[in-house]
Amino acid sequence: MTENLKVTINNEENSIPLNTSYYGWSSLKSSVYCRCNNDTLTNKDVYGATYNSYAVSEGELSPVGWHVPTDDEWNSTNIVLS
Repeated sequence: MTENLKVTINNEENSIPLNTSYYGWSSLKSSVYCRCNNDTLTNKDVYGATYNSYAVSEGELSPVGWHVPTDDEWNSTNIVLS
């Protein structure tokens, strides 16, 4: 992939809610995303979105045929970042 993930609908076609509360983030028990500095207009295209652990662990963020890497995959020497 050549850009950061910025989806607001998962690959099951369910909406992922935007969360703008820092304090509410850690207590949520469902999928949400946020934008850098809560500034969608400026930061969506530059940084994409940040998703909470529920959104990631559901396995429905990535496009079909892709997946979010596990910690082991991310830390593997087999991954080449360019």
